[in-house]
Amino acid sequence: FNLGERWIPMSVYEEFAGYLFETKAHIHYTESIDEFSVSFESTNANITDRYYVKGEKRGYYGNDLLKHALHNTVPDITKTIQDKEGNDIKVR
Repeated sequence: FNLGERWIPMSVYEEFAGYLFETKAHIHYTESIDEFSVSFESTNANITDRYYVKGEKRGYYGNDLLKHALHNTVPDITKTIQDKEGNDIKVR
């Protein structure tokens, strides 16, 4: 199964997120729009630093990455590098 399976109780996801980020998590699923929401009682370095990923266009905090995981989607994290000839290459 995948993270974000709708049949798994939200309390299981909340416990996992609380353990991972070391703060109380609130995860809600709205069936009518097939959407998860993620919030935490407090913000800490696990959310803002440890699980932060910086792409070229934007950054993704831990809560953003968790929401993508629950939706089984991949955030658009890219970076442009140059090859030996100076040509730009976009990598994901």
